[in-house]
Amino acid sequence: SPFDNLPAEGFRKQRYWLMAEAFARGGHTVIYWTGDFNHGTKAKRVLSVDSLADARAQGIHTRIIHVQPYRKNISFARIRSHREYAREWERTAATAIRSGELMRPDLVIVALPMIGTASAALRLRKKLGFKLIVDIQDAWPETFLRLAPRGAKWLMKFLLAKHFSAARKAYRDADLVTGVCNRYRAIAARSDFHCAYHGIELSQSAPIDDSPRRNPMRLVYIGNLGNGYDLLTPLTALAEFAKDATLDIAGGGPLEDKWRQQ
Repeated sequence: SPFDNLPAEGFRKQRYWLMAEAFARGGHTVIYWTGDFNHGTKAKRVLSVDSLADARAQGIHTRIIHVQPYRKNISFARIRSHREYAREWERTAATAIRSGELMRPDLVIVALPMIGTASAALRLRKKLGFKLIVDIQDAWPETFLRLAPRGAKWLMKFLLAKHFSAARKAYRDADLVTGVCNRYRAIAARSDFHCAYHGIELSQSAPIDDSPRRNPMRLVYIGNLGNGYDLLTPLTALAEFAKDATLDIAGGGPLEDKWRQQ
C-alpha cells in the first residue's frame, strides 16, 4: 500500500502498518512495500535508514518504490502514478525473489486502490504460488463515476472499462477479498468477503467518555478535507442554527484553506 503514512515520518500508525505489526508479532517476516510519495501530504517522503531501524527490529522491512507525484486524489495523474507503481513493484519484487534477496512470499496483501498491483500480484502468483488477499480501501474505479456529469456516466464507464474489468478479475481470482465496510461486499461479489473496519491504536491510558451527551453539543470530523466530503453544509448549519455547538476538525486536504476561511 502506497497510501498510509509511515510511523518513521512522525505520523500515527494506520491500517497497513498496524496489519504489518500484527503479522510481525505472530512471528512472521513482513515486507512492507510503499511509494516515495506521501499520498496524504502530496509530498515526497523524507526517510532515513535509521528511521526504519525500529521497524526492522520488529521484523518489518520497508521497501520504497519511486513514483510520480499527483495533486488530486481523483485524477488521471493519480492513475498514471499507480500504473508506474504497479509496474515497478512487479519488476522489483520478481527480481529480488529470483536473485535470492527476498524469500518467496507465503502471503501477499494488496490494497485496492490500486488495481494495478492486484493484477501484477495475480501474475506473480502464477510463478510463485503464494496466497493473495485483495483489501478494498476505496471502491475503484467506481469512485470516478462521481466526476461524470449527470447523463454521462456511461461515457466514464466506457473510458474506464479496462479498469472495471481488472478490478472484477482481482476480486474473482484472489484467494480472499477483504474491505473496510460491508457495503463493498456487493462490489467484490464474494460470499466469503471479510469486513475489517478502519481503526486506530489508542494508548492504554486513553480515557473513554461514555457519559450522556453534554450541552452544548460537541461534534467531531476526522478525515480528508477534499471534494469528496461536504463540510460546507455542517459549517453553515452550525453558524446559523447551533450557536452553542462546536465542531472539531482533524485532517488535511486540498480544501483545507477554503474551509478554514469559512
